[in-house]
This record gives sequence, structure tokens and C-alpha cells, in this order.
Amino acid sequence: MSGLFEKDLRMIMQRKKVFIIFVLLAVFIGYSQVSPEFVLGYIPMLTIIVIVGTISYDEYDNGYRFLMTLPIDAKMYVLEKYIFFIAGTITSWVEAFIIYFGIMIVKNQTISISGEGEVMFVSLIVMLLFVACIIPVHIKYGVEKSNIALIIFIGTVAVVFYCIRKIIGMDRLIKISAFLDNVNIAMLILVGIIFTVILLFISYIISYSVMRKKAVSYTHLTLPTNREV
Repeated sequence: MSGLFEKDLRMIMQRKKVFIIFVLLAVFIGYSQVSPEFVLGYIPMLTIIVIVGTISYDEYDNGYRFLMTLPIDAKMYVLEKYIFFIAGTITSWVEAFIIYFGIMIVKNQTISISGEGEVMFVSLIVMLLFVACIIPVHIKYGVEKSNIALIIFIGTVAVVFYCIRKIIGMDRLIKISAFLDNVNIAMLILVGIIFTVILLFISYIISYSVMRKKAVSYTHLTLPTNREV
């Protein structure tokens, strides 16, 4: 598995200059705004998009077929992707908050530990949920089709939330929001973490199932006969 990690790291390092430029751009935009919360979502999301490129590279030019000839299997490949995505997301999440607090200090703005902590965990949970959705889609449909599938997925989620809003009504939503404000934030974070872990596990099972089918098709290649040789 260490070889897979090294491969993905080397792929990302090939785009490090572009990534540094986007991070500097995020710092500039965050500093120019009243509140630099822009960087909290921008940097982790940018990192996830860059990491997704490793799946695209693996798929390109029959890359999966070549990988399956190496001493790895579908389970190891998928497990490495999830570890790599989660590690990259958490690392970029930490970097984003270091930059965020740095901008807040430079601008002499008040920092609320409790409030900032809530935003930190909520943003991390949202990014990990996005990871849980994006990996199986890319493994299943590839680069081009996965973009269309993600657009459809995001549109479906938006429609569902719109329908829920219409069915429940604004008055009930306000009451639900007021109720959540009175709930212990630690309990909500714990529930969010448990839900995220469960969704990541389900996502891993789906990705492994898809990749296992692909691995079987790649390892059962038709060998040339004597006449063809």
C-alpha cells in the first residue's frame, strides 16, 4: 500500500505550483473580506478536487488494467484511496483554520473559541460527507460521467431540501432550528461524527464492490492463441 501512497503523492506534487497559487488567492480573498470564513471551505474543497485527480490518472489509458497486474487487489486500492482522501481532507482542514486564525489575528478581530470550534467540526463533517459521495461516483463512472452524476446528485439534494421546506413550512423549520440551538452542541457533533463514519463505511463498501468487478474483468484477459502469436 505504501507504493500507492507514494504514487498519489507524486501525482499531487506535479500540481503543487497551481495549488500554491490557489491557496495564496484564498488568503488574499479571505483577508479582503470582512470575515475570512471563505478559506474554511475553499482550501479543503480545492484539496479534495486535486486528490480526485489521482483517480483520473489511474483510469487514464487503461491504468486500472496495469494496476491490477501489480501485487495489489481491489480492496487494497480502495482502502488506500479512502485513507488518502481522509488524510488529505483533514490536513487541508487544519491548514485552512491556521490560515483563518492567522488572518483574524492580523486583522485584530475577536476570536470566539466555542463558536469557531463549532464551525471547525461542522466544516470537517461536510467535507468528509462530500468525500463519501465523490469516491464511489468517480470509481464507478469515470471522470466525464462522474461530473454529470455529481451535478445530478447535487441537484437532487437541492430539490429534496426544497420539497422538505415546502412540505414542512418555514414556521416549523424555524421551530426546529430553535430546538437545535438548545441542544448540546457536543451531542450534535457526536451524532454528526457517527453519521459520517457510517456513511464513509457504506461508501467504502460500494466502492470496493465496484472496483472488485472491474478487477475481475481486468484479470481475466483473453490470452493470444498460437495462431495469433
